[in-house]
Amino acid sequence: MTIYKLLADYTVLDLSRTLPGPFCSWLLAGLGARVLSVAEPRRRDAERAVPALDDARDRIVYRNKRRLTLNLKQDEGRAIFFRMLEQADVVLEDFRPGVAARLGVDYTAVSAARPSVVYCSISAFGQDGPYRGLPAHDINCLALAGLLDLTGRPDGPPIVPGTQVADLAAGSAAAIAILAALLARGASGQGRYVDVGMLDATFTWMLMPLVFQVAGRAPARGAWTLGGSEPFYRAYRCKDGAYFSVGCLEPWLWQNLLRALDMPEPTHERLEALFRTRTRDEWWALLADAGACVAPVNTLDEALADPQLRHRGTVRDTADGIQLGLPFTLADSSEAPTEPGATRGADTAAILAELGLADEVERLRREGVI
Repeated sequence: MTIYKLLADYTVLDLSRTLPGPFCSWLLAGLGARVLSVAEPRRRDAERAVPALDDARDRIVYRNKRRLTLNLKQDEGRAIFFRMLEQADVVLEDFRPGVAARLGVDYTAVSAARPSVVYCSISAFGQDGPYRGLPAHDINCLALAGLLDLTGRPDGPPIVPGTQVADLAAGSAAAIAILAALLARGASGQGRYVDVGMLDATFTWMLMPLVFQVAGRAPARGAWTLGGSEPFYRAYRCKDGAYFSVGCLEPWLWQNLLRALDMPEPTHERLEALFRTRTRDEWWALLADAGACVAPVNTLDEALADPQLRHRGTVRDTADGIQLGLPFTLADSSEAPTEPGATRGADTAAILAELGLADEVERLRREGVI
């Protein structure tokens, strides 16, 4: 796995804690930005909820970042933050609306000290609106956006997706907006404020359900074309209990599949019976070159070993374990080796030394500033 050096001249102060912010800064770090991840000196209850995950999260989410602890509730902690701000291009935070202002590190305070900074706030619902102050996690934003209601079978309950869609959508949107703001700053020299809501980001990912709605074909759970209601777009159970996906939306793809199956007049029932006659991998071997959109339904372990993902470097084995690569490659750009994921606060002393505070580290630790 390599990182690109396109953002090597940019420094990001990341105050975020939950997944959207760290995912955003993970993308920026992968593009070469210098990310300084700032955490509270004492872990919050939410971060202790699943302690067994700490090491894995550190290795994956915080790869290519430097990590320090800093108590922004103390005057001296804020003073250190503003010293770090002198070299920063981006500030990223995911506090509940109003918290950054109470801490004295909101956009008003930060931009007054450094007008060129791009300041990004990620929250569940954005900085205004009737839900502004409400707490929410991924599932709540999926619910409000209508995505949760569309996921599942017609006769069953909503099914929670297998990954954090709202969190990752918001993190991706934040990275795009930050890059756009940095691009504009190159011309004007002026920073700006970026406000990202998880609900907003999730709802933009409802684009195709909205298309169906506008076209007068309102989607319902498990009862619309892209929700598995049609035989040409669903997953079929195989002889070994594994599943095989069929995504033949275009008529010619569907005809290619039917020819390969020797089934001119298919129904759900006939296809279900047919797919139960072979194992998933047998179907993959038979149909991979049929000119149809089909694929085995991998488990996570199988996906980690998938030859396409391995070839692209999207997943790799490294000295400190499995790592994710960026979801794209960039031609004609320089690369650099990646850095292992640091543990919480691992770089505090080194960063303070760079600020000229090497002699203050032990005192600051005793006083709870770091």
